[in-house]
Amino acid sequence: MSLSQILPASLRQPVFGRARAMAAKEGIDLRNWDTLDRHIDSQMRFQTLLGMVIVAASTAVFAIIAPGKLALDTLLEVSCVVALQVITLALPTRLRRLRLALEGLQIIAFASVILLMAGKLQPDERIFHVFATYLLLGIATPALPYRPAYSALFVAGFIAMLALVLPLRLPNGIPFLSMLLLSVIIGIGSWVLAYRTWQLTIENLLLAESHRRRLDELEQANGRLKILASHDPLTGLANRRHATQMFEDRFVKAADTGVGVFLLDIDHFKAFNDRYGHQAGDDCLRSVAETLGYFARQYHGIAARYGGEEFVLVAKSDGARHAARIAEELRLAIERIEVPVGEAEAAATCSASIGVALHSGAENPTLSHLLSLADEALYEAKNAGRNRVKLAA
Repeated sequence: MSLSQILPASLRQPVFGRARAMAAKEGIDLRNWDTLDRHIDSQMRFQTLLGMVIVAASTAVFAIIAPGKLALDTLLEVSCVVALQVITLALPTRLRRLRLALEGLQIIAFASVILLMAGKLQPDERIFHVFATYLLLGIATPALPYRPAYSALFVAGFIAMLALVLPLRLPNGIPFLSMLLLSVIIGIGSWVLAYRTWQLTIENLLLAESHRRRLDELEQANGRLKILASHDPLTGLANRRHATQMFEDRFVKAADTGVGVFLLDIDHFKAFNDRYGHQAGDDCLRSVAETLGYFARQYHGIAARYGGEEFVLVAKSDGARHAARIAEELRLAIERIEVPVGEAEAAATCSASIGVALHSGAENPTLSHLLSLADEALYEAKNAGRNRVKLAA
């Protein structure tokens, strides 16, 4: 029969109530939680270092109050405690259970050393060392980063040590059973405090984790809102406002660089939508947007959806011939788009009319003015039969 079967359910379960509900809400397995493991490792390291200081200070105090009684055997006993502390610090974190066991063992060993030191004192002085071990039991139990089951084992081990050593060190006239019963009472009280401390520790860590996750979610939500505010949700391209801002940032200050604005409209898109359905229409818009985005990357420009089936490409241009070539390549690329429709692996095609407006010279370009010129050219392209390119005069 395993220890987990012997212990009552209250000891096997690390937390109850609100903490367990919080862990379930966050999807956290408390028995395999990195945050808790890191907290335990940090606490163990701090407490081991603190224990080394306490051992050194206690030995020094004993040497002061009992000069000449700090014999070699006492120093060896203290050295064993220090050795346990050094081993605890040196062990890797993956051996966490062994480190936890050594953490408790070194405290029990130190308490036994205190009692053994008491044997070198006068009978009326020994009682103070006995109560020092009781104080150590009451303080160490809730301070150790133990689950309740481990705390119970620590208390049991501590009391077992007292049961072995106390009969040898108690002054005459003090009943052993009464002192042992007192240690049991202190042990139970300190375990209850340790249990509550463990619960509060878990709850605090869960609250911190929940707070961190909410902050991450809020940051991600703000990022999504920022994207939604600046991009078209269907195609992912920049919307009108964001395109205007990017144009001012990239092209207005580079007035000596030629700028081409390509305004395109998908030909007969309403008829396409009515014939093949809204899903095919959305697929067509996304495919055109993907093509436009590719051209924007190729020519270090801006791709945007201006509404409905109307799109804009802004790119650097070295003149009318260069702009016409870009527009023609874009038109042909859109013409080659195949949109899956129906269930027979059929595909529909689409085309676009494109109006082009150019800017060159020392004056700062204005997107609204260039769009106005491109819109006039687009109107001419539609009147000329669609699926063609027209440059603004």
